[in-house]
Amino acid sequence: MIFPVCVPALLDGEQPLREPADLRHHTLLHAEHPRWWAEWLDDVGVHDSDPSRGPRFSNMSLALDAVLNGQGVALGDNVGQQARS
Repeated sequence: MIFPVCVPALLDGEQPLREPADLRHHTLLHAEHPRWWAEWLDDVGVHDSDPSRGPRFSNMSLALDAVLNGQGVALGDNVGQQARS
């Protein structure tokens, strides 16, 4: 399963991130799977946002560093979590 990840400050910031459509106001961060944003946005019914915009990172670790620095929203997965359980 993939899901958006961001710092809590984006949830109530200048452009609150409360629902998937609000992502149009935020930077999308890309890593590993370039089609994840397009697929995820389509799955949740958001069709008025360009899923290809935003910086690309060579691996998920770099994208998550950008998330932690408040630079945008990335898509993560729970595969690593399942492997640790």
